[in-house]
Amino acid sequence: MRLLPRSLFGRLMLVLASGLILAQLLSAAINFVERDSLLVRASGMQPAQRIADIVTPRSRRACPGACC
Repeated sequence: MRLLPRSLFGRLMLVLASGLILAQLLSAAINFVERDSLLVRASGMQPAQRIADIVTPRSRRACPGACC
């Protein structure tokens, strides 16, 4: 049993397919790493955003009566 194809066309297709598979795997790995770091960053920013929404500076608060 022979693993490599005998014809030039078969070898060319093997090289092209293996290159394509390698590029897809590398792209998927980079995508998963970036997505993971983005989720970690976003989950860390959510509590900070909630606190920032609750605690507003005095200049942003609406005046109860006539505007200052």
